[in-house]
Amino acid sequence: MKDGTKFGIGLGLGLIAGAATGYYLTSEDGKKMRKEAGKKWDKMEKKSRKILDEKTGEISENLKSFLHSTESQIKSLVDKMERAEKKSSSAARQGLDAADEVSSEGAKAAKKKIEKAAEKAQKALD
Repeated sequence: MKDGTKFGIGLGLGLIAGAATGYYLTSEDGKKMRKEAGKKWDKMEKKSRKILDEKTGEISENLKSFLHSTESQIKSLVDKMERAEKKSSSAARQGLDAADEVSSEGAKAAKKKIEKAAEKAQKALD
């Protein structure tokens, strides 16, 4: 079969189907069907909107809960970090104080040794 023949048959069938559909939709039965389809469409639209509103509310509540939980966890972590900072700061201060004390004691011991050596040197000179 030639391409032109196939096209012509397709065109003819399409015209027949379109005419039959147009006739049916403009008949009393077609008008009733369109009216019922419109009602069903409106009903489905309302139901879809209701479900969408409910799901949007659920998602919003879940998101609020998640954000609240995350905020609490962050505050807890910040508190822990602040306590750790205070502990480490205190430990560092104690370490510095101990080092200062040790160096002070070392300086005193060195001073005593120098004074003894100076005394020996003075006695040797006398």
